[in-house]
Amino acid sequence: MERDDLEKRSIGENLDALMVLDPRGYGVCRILYAGSRAVTGEPLTMHAAEALCRSVHEGDLVYILMGFVLLPHKVPEMDGMVSSMLLSRALVLAFGAKPVIVCPQDCVEAVKRCASVVGLHIYEDIATVRELPLSMGVIVFTKDAKQAPAQAEAMIAGGLPAAVISVEAPGANERGVYHNAGGRDVSALEAKSDVLWNALRYSHRSAHWFASVLSKGYFESGMAARR
Repeated sequence: MERDDLEKRSIGENLDALMVLDPRGYGVCRILYAGSRAVTGEPLTMHAAEALCRSVHEGDLVYILMGFVLLPHKVPEMDGMVSSMLLSRALVLAFGAKPVIVCPQDCVEAVKRCASVVGLHIYEDIATVRELPLSMGVIVFTKDAKQAPAQAEAMIAGGLPAAVISVEAPGANERGVYHNAGGRDVSALEAKSDVLWNALRYSHRSAHWFASVLSKGYFESGMAARR
C-alpha cells in the first residue's frame, strides 16, 4: 500500500470510528455500519468523500434531503439540520457547489437562520442560487403523497443535481407508511422527499448518483421497514 493510500485509509478509519460511537448503547449504528462497510469494502467516510470529489464540480447542484419531524411537539429534530448546514458550507468551500436543502416547511425558518451562521446566503429561487456566489438554496417538499411525484418530476426537469445526500430524512415502507424510531406512524408529519430520492436514483437521466449515510450512522428510511 502506497503512503497516500495508507493516509486516506487511516483518516477514514478514524472518522468512521467517531461515527459509530454509541454512548447510550443503542446498538443499531454498529449493526448498520457493518452492513454498509461490507458493501464499500473500505471506510465509509473516505468512500463518500472520494465519490463527491469525482462527481461534484463548480456550479453543480447538490440536493441535501433532511428534516425529520418529531412527536410529541411536532417540530423537526436539529442534529440532521445542523450537520446538513455544515455540509452545505463544506460543499461551497471545497467545490464551489450549489447545495440545496430539500425539507418540510417546518424546517425552513431554522435553515434560513443557520445559513447566515455558516456564512452562506440562502434563496428559495434556484436560479438565484446558481447565479450568486456563496449561496445555497432551500426547497419545501410536500407532505402530500399524491403531489410528491409531480414535484419530484418538476425538480428533475429543472436540472439534475451532481449528487444527492440524505441526512436524517424519512422514508416510507412498501405500504407508504412513515414511522419514527418508536414505531409510531408519523406519515402526516413528514415530507415525502423519499419520492424525489427514488425518482433520481432510478432516473436514466441522472448522470451521477450518490447516497451518503453519514449523519448518525444510519438513514432514517430504515425505520420504514416497520409495519
